[in-house]
Amino acid sequence: MKLKAIILCMGVVGCLIFTCCGKSTSFSRNSHLALNDSNYFETRGLNFFVFSNLYDATFDDSKISAVEIIHHGIRTATNGDVRMNPTPGQWDKLPKFVERIPDKEHNRIDVMLEYPEYNFEYKLTGEARDGGFYLSVNVDKPLPEALHGIAGLNMEFMPPVFFGHSYIIDGKHGLFPTSPADFMTTINGEVEPTPMATGKLIDIAPDEPLKHITIRTTDDNNLSLFDGRNKQQNGNFVVRTLLPAGKTGKIAEWFITAETQSDWVRKPVVSYSQVGYHPTQKKVAVVELDKNDKPLSTVSLY
Repeated sequence: MKLKAIILCMGVVGCLIFTCCGKSTSFSRNSHLALNDSNYFETRGLNFFVFSNLYDATFDDSKISAVEIIHHGIRTATNGDVRMNPTPGQWDKLPKFVERIPDKEHNRIDVMLEYPEYNFEYKLTGEARDGGFYLSVNVDKPLPEALHGIAGLNMEFMPPVFFGHSYIIDGKHGLFPTSPADFMTTINGEVEPTPMATGKLIDIAPDEPLKHITIRTTDDNNLSLFDGRNKQQNGNFVVRTLLPAGKTGKIAEWFITAETQSDWVRKPVVSYSQVGYHPTQKKVAVVELDKNDKPLSTVSLY
């Protein structure tokens, strides 16, 4: 029996290799994102969540909140929002969620937020157009003086996803390290890591199309790349733009593009009760498929 199984597996692998060799995979940087009926941005191989998940006040760095990127089925980025620290941790300040306004006609979502302790209110806008995704911070009043050099637009990227991959900032190359080793500094009385690199445009994992993301500023602001693991063990890589003082309206904006595989299909997921079943209850499993996948006529249970 074992021998038959091994031969079968080898045959399948051989077929897969033979099939893949004759098939070309195409990737595109032009993502036709659209706001779907579930109020998140969607295209094949790419999703943007804009406050589909709110902050968990009991565990602030749960890292499944604010603006998130799901790239070929993997959450690669999260916590895109205005934060007071370059690499926020569990006990660092969070904004208060006020309102979320999806606008399907204009392919955008506006989120109203505030930091009451600083009397700071702002609107975070996510908008899909021009083959990518615009993320901006908008204010009616200038940034409070207490937040000058403190408040910034952040987005966190999961370290294990990018270990061994490269980044390019304004033409300067680097590698995402497996271990943190950056110099530290003091900002607003707190020890923080210094940037790994700074510039106007960052290419993240340009060596891997399935993970390749580009962020550029559309204004005079800079992007900085930080390694949050210098400060806490569960820290992420963070892309950050400091909010400028003395300005109103749109004070910071990024244009984000992601490379996507044109024929990507998410692998089937089998779901069942994590709690268990009553002895007389039917044991039911659900096979969830990508909407672009084709279901088989039968399912075999091993």
